[in-house]
Amino acid sequence: MIKIRKYKEEDNKQVKRLVTEVIMELYHQKPKHIQDLNNIKKNYISYIVAENNKKIIGIVSLQKKDNKTAKLRRLYINKKFRRKGLGQKLLKEIESIAKKLKFKYIVLNTKHKNEIALNLYQKNNYKDYKKIKSRVYLKKDI
Repeated sequence: MIKIRKYKEEDNKQVKRLVTEVIMELYHQKPKHIQDLNNIKKNYISYIVAENNKKIIGIVSLQKKDNKTAKLRRLYINKKFRRKGLGQKLLKEIESIAKKLKFKYIVLNTKHKNEIALNLYQKNNYKDYKKIKSRVYLKKDI
């Protein structure tokens, strides 16, 4: 059974492994920017994991951009668990946390070729507000 919960320090190794696996799979390159994962509690205001049989299979997080805006980061799901509603559940959970923290907006960016992610965000009322090179920037009023 899949359990969604707050990140714990003992999850770090599995979180790094999941991030690496997903980036390698989607973009065919090793992750360049994962130093933030060395101190998750310092770098994020909220970090949520999805766990199945004690294995981390999904993650999502928030960073504070400014007093009104939270930045959604690292919504990653293990390949075997995609297209089963887990991304939707993680997204709703992190949006709920952002609302409780009194943010008015959530912003994020992803590569334009990440169609699965773009479809999820657009289905959940995230709107494009900028495109730079290979990245799409989205925003949602919450």
